[in-house]
Amino acid sequence: MRHFVCSGVIICSLLLYSCAAPNPATPDATPSENTGTIPSSETAEQEDDSLQELKITILPDNSNAERDERIEELKAYLTTTLNIPVEFDAASSYEDAVEKIVNGSVDVAYLGPFTYIKAKEQNPSIEPIAAPIDQNTGRPWYTSVIIGTIDIQSLEEIKGRHFSFVSDSSTSGFLVPSYEFKTLGIDPETDFASVRYGGAHDKNLQLLLDAEVEAIAVDRNTYGHALEAEQLNPEKFHLIWESDPITNSPIVVSGAVPEEVKLALQRAFIDAPSGLVTVGVAETEGYTIVEDSDYGLIRKLHEELAHPPES
Repeated sequence: MRHFVCSGVIICSLLLYSCAAPNPATPDATPSENTGTIPSSETAEQEDDSLQELKITILPDNSNAERDERIEELKAYLTTTLNIPVEFDAASSYEDAVEKIVNGSVDVAYLGPFTYIKAKEQNPSIEPIAAPIDQNTGRPWYTSVIIGTIDIQSLEEIKGRHFSFVSDSSTSGFLVPSYEFKTLGIDPETDFASVRYGGAHDKNLQLLLDAEVEAIAVDRNTYGHALEAEQLNPEKFHLIWESDPITNSPIVVSGAVPEEVKLALQRAFIDAPSGLVTVGVAETEGYTIVEDSDYGLIRKLHEELAHPPES
């Protein structure tokens, strides 16, 4: 039996998002409909030649050969489109990705919603410019899931079991499920037999498959791919809980990037062929423009977990 537990604050925030946030763009949406005219890469090159190379870092949320191939395709596309050499600087951890974009050692970062909030706290000039549109929903969002052994029928039944998050900087692999545990009065550190951190979504899944833990938090796409690949035996493992939609992971730029280059980069993502600029396991149907306010819910969850309101 599957149990879906959704918190009221997430529902309310999504209603506000649908009313106040920019319309989620369809794959053929024109960026100028949302933000005005975005200059071409040629214009960017003519108006500002101070940026000699564009350095990009990516979260280590998954690790496989397919992602490496996608990175090479993305590198070639951006180099050609922007007329600027592009280099990728792989982050060793979620925290490393945040540090790189905060201290300016990279110009662009593929972050998660939670890592973006952390980076923005340390460097307010960092700005989100685009987020992927999920191919399955046609919307710029995804979900967090908790999966586990077939005998665990609810989140409450994880008590006394071995559990693993992805990273304490992961949105779907930590922040959102942690908030759900909090609303149920569950403290993983005291209520679970043990708490581990897999470091990446695919590595977290492997902990479950290797019977090192009995339940894990990952994103829905990792779970879906595991089902398609027949890694998860439905007689042994199942979906225990799924969150409400979460605004998709942003591509963010440093405040040091010239405005013309920033806008040309935004256009490059919006105009890219479907799937080309995707570096994770999720299949995308293009990109849409996002802004800081689209991540207000994640900021709220972070603040409430870090500083619980006094009773």
